[in-house]
Amino acid sequence: IAATNADLEQMIATGRFREDLYYRLAGLSLRVPALRERLQDIEPLAYAFVEEAARREGRADVKLTNDAIAKLESFPWPGNVRELRNVILRAVVSSEGRKIGSEDIKLDARGPTLLPGYDPGQVDKILAEIAKRGFDVNHRQQTAINRVLARGKLMFGEYRELFRVSKST
Repeated sequence: IAATNADLEQMIATGRFREDLYYRLAGLSLRVPALRERLQDIEPLAYAFVEEAARREGRADVKLTNDAIAKLESFPWPGNVRELRNVILRAVVSSEGRKIGSEDIKLDARGPTLLPGYDPGQVDKILAEIAKRGFDVNHRQQTAINRVLARGKLMFGEYRELFRVSKST
């Protein structure tokens, strides 16, 4: 098994990669999209990495907050899954409480900045506003809200169109 993010066929054409080696490696090729192209994978991966790191650190009660998930989902992850894992490990090791919030998530300063429009406090505010207006929001819907807020595109009036919610009884 081998992995690369390089275009090997282009490298062969420019003489920077051996063609015979390419054919040895190219028995079965799979393209796995970069993590930034699979936003839906960030949350479950983050939870799995928190569980793994917390178990290793003897802190089984550590949880991610909604704003932490939104911050993770707003980052372009140039280092892909390995970078996400390291960010989560740093957060678990350096945080003191039971919850890991956006302030505990330290993204690599050398990497790209957050996408425009992200406001960590916005996540909890919009969820509180939705609850105040009598809507029940399940965990899956909260995750969807986090993703949209991370891109800075949700206003309350758009909520009904984007997600199916039911009035509380």
